[in-house]
Amino acid sequence: MANKSGITPNVSKVTGKVISYTYRYRDHDDVQQRATFPTMKAAKAFKLNIELAKAHGSTTTAYVKRAQTFREVATASLDAVAADDRKDKTREGYDLAFRVHIFPTFGDRRINTITSMEVEAWLKDMRTKTSERTKKQLSQSTVHGSWIALNTVFKYAHRHGLIVANPCEAVKKPRVKVEKRREFPLQPGVVMKISRLLDEYAPYGLLVRFAAHTGLREGELAALRIGAVTAFGQVAAEVSVERSVRRVKGGWKIDTPKTKSGKRSVPLPRSIREEMADYLANHPNRHDPDAALWPGRIPGSAGDPHGLDYDRQFDIGSVIRYYFKKQALTPLGITGVRWHDLRHYYATVMISQIGKGAQYTLYEVSRWMGHASYQTTVDVYGHLLDKRADVDVLDDIMRAAEAEASNITPLRRAI
Repeated sequence: MANKSGITPNVSKVTGKVISYTYRYRDHDDVQQRATFPTMKAAKAFKLNIELAKAHGSTTTAYVKRAQTFREVATASLDAVAADDRKDKTREGYDLAFRVHIFPTFGDRRINTITSMEVEAWLKDMRTKTSERTKKQLSQSTVHGSWIALNTVFKYAHRHGLIVANPCEAVKKPRVKVEKRREFPLQPGVVMKISRLLDEYAPYGLLVRFAAHTGLREGELAALRIGAVTAFGQVAAEVSVERSVRRVKGGWKIDTPKTKSGKRSVPLPRSIREEMADYLANHPNRHDPDAALWPGRIPGSAGDPHGLDYDRQFDIGSVIRYYFKKQALTPLGITGVRWHDLRHYYATVMISQIGKGAQYTLYEVSRWMGHASYQTTVDVYGHLLDKRADVDVLDDIMRAAEAEASNITPLRRAI
């Protein structure tokens, strides 16, 4: 029942406790409106704003916006960042999380009526929910990703004054359990065996060596153009990474690399430059810098050397399935290895040489890897650095300081 202030407490049917407060009022057009808040204090503050606006003859439209549904605000938040640096793949992930995991619970609710207790209950349900597609319990990453999408909308709503407080802030954020660091099993000899087996299916042997000597991601390799490895008609000293490609429903999607640091130049070793020169000499589109570096395949031509099509999009997923795994890993009896391990191999080898005469630093390796931050490289690969630290340098510094101090004549203090 509403009190004299016109504010009605809302009681939970489950706990019998007050969970929110609703204030009913007439706006500047004399239309009945209502707004709900998590606390009486917030409801009273809103009431005061409405009364002041009407007393000054101002519009109350801004306050009416508080009645928007979660779905409406979620759509607005996505549209607001459509032109920024949020990648299409990230937006697709948000769309999926909203449609499958969030809208069924909160979609049609007015965003200012959702409480932290309801968010907590939703999160608890997510942790025990079973996927309709896999019939398995949702993974920690799915729960975490859905939480991020939910929290993003509430932060947007709070920033624009649609809610008084973000209900997610009162709920413990779900964590993704970090698995024990995976050892990277690929050794130079193994990489060479794999690539030599695939030389029978050219150019896939060269592709493996190129990946192992540059650390490029799958999508980055697939998006390379002739101009990325050439300069003035010759093979360049570096490969220029400008974009990535991935398969989407109905075709292919050209995108930027995974991180903001993904656009980069990666040095090419001499052996790869020499192989690339021979490869490009026989490339039918070698004079077109915008032509694809790697050839696609005519459907159904797996294993046929005449099935290459240099005008068709290169499908690295197909190469991994039908060549890397079937024609190389299986014959060699290798298990537990992914294509991505070629990238780990590159990082492992490069970092292991720091402090042993290599003319580059860990920071440069991080930049060549296209990591979002230097810390990412340290966290993932820092254990590979040479642990034999030369602490004797501290003795040298102290001896030098002592010698310098012995040559100083102390000043006599005036009395």
